[in-house]
Amino acid sequence: MLTRRARLAGLLAVSFYLVGLINDLQSIYFLTSFVISTCGVSFLLALYALTGLAVELEVESDQLFEGQPLNLRVRVANRATMRKGPLTLQLHLSNATQGITADRVFYLDSVAARETVEFLLPIDSLRRGEGRLEQVEAHCHDPLGLFRQRMKLTWTTRFTVYPQIWQRATREITGALGAQGATGQSGLAGRSLEFAAVRPYTDDDELRHVHWPSTARLGRLAVKQFQATARSATVIVLDLPPGTSAAGTGAHESAIRAATTVASEHAIAGKDVALLLLADEARTIGFGAGSWHRLRLLNALTRVRPPSRTRDELGQITVRFLAALPAHTQLIIITPSAPRAALHLTLRARRLHPLVITGGTDEAFRTALAPQSGRDARPTTQSQRKRAA
Repeated sequence: MLTRRARLAGLLAVSFYLVGLINDLQSIYFLTSFVISTCGVSFLLALYALTGLAVELEVESDQLFEGQPLNLRVRVANRATMRKGPLTLQLHLSNATQGITADRVFYLDSVAARETVEFLLPIDSLRRGEGRLEQVEAHCHDPLGLFRQRMKLTWTTRFTVYPQIWQRATREITGALGAQGATGQSGLAGRSLEFAAVRPYTDDDELRHVHWPSTARLGRLAVKQFQATARSATVIVLDLPPGTSAAGTGAHESAIRAATTVASEHAIAGKDVALLLLADEARTIGFGAGSWHRLRLLNALTRVRPPSRTRDELGQITVRFLAALPAHTQLIIITPSAPRAALHLTLRARRLHPLVITGGTDEAFRTALAPQSGRDARPTTQSQRKRAA
């Protein structure tokens, strides 16, 4: 492949030839031959610049959070008898969730003959969503930089960038949420099992439930009996009304990070938490707790697409979900602006009093999630401002 230098060298050779032809100067003919010979040697060197090179790529981890780099390991093996390089590695990145693409270029040092060198390339500034790394090309120039040889690598990988979790807010958010709960009643409720009594063993019981102290005292097998007790559950509503932000930027992304922080904190703490997403389409993630449920919530929040429609209706999925909320449910609405009118009317009809957290930037949401203490603490959520008034 010709470079700009090669084009300039060709133009210089043609100019020398025309000057020598008009003035009949032998020295000019010599300069013309020298330029042409140099270009020929450079072309041959560029032609074999990538011969004997083997390039292998590997991603250290295909799951990361915003702010963390995607570490790409590049292993270059030079099987030739002469030094190769330096190399230029060009990568094409695409984000299917946000609909953005970008190219990254890295410069690698030369590799000596019969040696293998490993490079670690951090790819930073990645956005939330499901990404793809493809169309990898390795380029190498001749010593004068006149010609460039290109080698395409048939290598593709996928990766997931989860929304950023604010560590400080994660540790302190429990105090900020307090006991803001919904007052609506329902036939469903979050359940937990508590030890109630000891009873005789039956064939249907599991051995792991055997109560050994009672078994030794009574002389026969006895098992622990449990009873279901109601416990509080939390529903996080991520409301992204259309028109509040450009696609994939600004307040929408801040709201998604805030929802991720709250959901992750509840799931890791072992609390029942559900997720209601009101964005490009309505989606619900049922109640659960623990690390596995946290991963479900992260995957759902990673795939959230900014709304492209102007409709304000909630849809049947959302209405049925809100109608079946368990008793003693904490309802938290996170939105970059005020909640949409249809959601406000539905909650008001069911006499639900949610905690509304709003903000246009990361700092605003961080402030709203942090607990307020002292006399001069100011309310940062709509529910707190109403009580203060």
